[in-house]
Amino acid sequence: MTDDSETTDCCQPISLVSSYDPNDKVGLPGFGILHSVSERAFLPYTIYFENLSSASAPAQEVRVIDSLDPALFDFSTFAFTAVGFGDTSVTAPPGLSTYSVDVDRRPIQNMIVRFEGSLNQQTGSMTCRFRSLDPITLDPLDDPDAGFLPANHVPPEGEGFVTYIVRANPALPTGTRIANTAHIVFDVNPPIDTPEWFNTVDADRPTAQVDPLPPVALRQDFGVSWSGSDVGSGVRDYTIYVSDDNGPYAPWLVTTHAQTDTFPGELGHRYRFYAVSRDSVGNLEPAPNQPDATTSVDSTTASLPALADARSDGAQIRVLWFAPEHLDGAAIERRTESTAWVDVGAPHEAGRGYLEYRDSTAVAGERYGYRLRVPQGQGVAYFGEVWIEANATVELALSLSGPNPARNPLMLNLTIPGPGSALLEMFDVSGRRVFARQLSNLGRGAHRYPMSEAGALATGGYMIRLSYAGRSLIRKIVVLR
Repeated sequence: MTDDSETTDCCQPISLVSSYDPNDKVGLPGFGILHSVSERAFLPYTIYFENLSSASAPAQEVRVIDSLDPALFDFSTFAFTAVGFGDTSVTAPPGLSTYSVDVDRRPIQNMIVRFEGSLNQQTGSMTCRFRSLDPITLDPLDDPDAGFLPANHVPPEGEGFVTYIVRANPALPTGTRIANTAHIVFDVNPPIDTPEWFNTVDADRPTAQVDPLPPVALRQDFGVSWSGSDVGSGVRDYTIYVSDDNGPYAPWLVTTHAQTDTFPGELGHRYRFYAVSRDSVGNLEPAPNQPDATTSVDSTTASLPALADARSDGAQIRVLWFAPEHLDGAAIERRTESTAWVDVGAPHEAGRGYLEYRDSTAVAGERYGYRLRVPQGQGVAYFGEVWIEANATVELALSLSGPNPARNPLMLNLTIPGPGSALLEMFDVSGRRVFARQLSNLGRGAHRYPMSEAGALATGGYMIRLSYAGRSLIRKIVVLR
């Protein structure tokens, strides 16, 4: 061989062949932008891998490693559910945390593809391996141009996956973030991480109540309303139960999204109501021991204004009276145990025959009396006197002021438990944050907050999140322009 030929031979370009791996991991979509799931939910995961069409060689071996946190998962429930590559899919027998299978690719490909997967019950490490084997010797293939996963020129020939299911640990509190990332290795290439998949636990049951009813309904068909709240994914629907003349409770409205309806009563009957709510991940409120509201249908009884409800929301006190007709000149009087009655203003008409007064000047720990003053002839009459103490405890609260769906501009009801800044955020259905404000000037107590800074919101669904001192409340709303 001449020197020239040797020089020419050594300088020939060398083509490096390798497989290439884009990848992904997906899990249970859950509810909303936080992918909320119920406590101890079964969580299915699928890890995808692909040998891109730009790859210069098929993949002979693919390894998938997923590290599961023992604090978050119940490993006794782990099971492989399926594996696949190209147009081949194999369903695993149920309940196996260790699984292997050989797939004979002949005559399409002269090889056996072996899948082996297992979960280390102590560490939570889930490892899987796809290998291309000689169909006779079952040794790894020695041809670098042969492999079970070709470049993905004609999808899905270059794609593969492994799926498994595992249950979340019991007693995970609401707000727990279940997140992890898988690692995929093609042949001898460096490992590549999948995008993170996460879910958020909603373990709290929602609460709901039927609004107070007047002692006597003046109409045979009378209005009933209810409301609810949930720390987590939000209330999805309500079931309203009714008892007729102390009979057994029976469902009146089942899984309704409405918050008001007209009940078809009968003269001379007494009705008791309670509400049970279900949140957006399926948590169900237990039935209460006592009814939320009671009323009787008696059109012959004269109804005078009467106390319907009184409660303290932190330092703010809310009092509700039933008034069968419009009361011109009605006013609210207040006193303490050491002061006389004084006029504190007119009541607010709350609809459906109710008058409402909200006292935001009450001092926590002080006991107050309230009564409704109504002009009658040349004098006045007093109705519905009640005494109530302003609580020192204020709970974080968030609600939409008005109906849902709502129209621009939005108004929110916020309650901040203490000093310091709270964060108010709004997200659209794609998870994009469209509004965020640090609420540093509101202070402790209840507030009405206009969302005018968010501008005119487009028609659609949104999530509103209020965060304070490590706790968050989320409410879903629908905006109609």
